[in-house]
Formats: sequence, structure tokens, C-alpha cells
Amino acid sequence: MATKEERLKALELKQAQIKAQIQAIKARDTA
Repeated sequence: MATKEERLKALELKQAQIKAQIQAIKARDTA
């Protein structure tokens, strides 16, 4: 079972990936 710290890190990684995807989509829309 993952510790609270590990879960927080995984959550932050997921949010960072989602943010990067949104920025990429926005960049494509404005281009």
C-alpha cells in the first residue's frame, strides 16, 4: 500500500501532466 507521501507525489505528477496537456492544447488553438 502506498504511503500518504507517495500518493501526494503521484497526485502532483498527474496534475502537472494535465496542466501540460491543457497548455499544449491552448498553444495549438492560438497558433
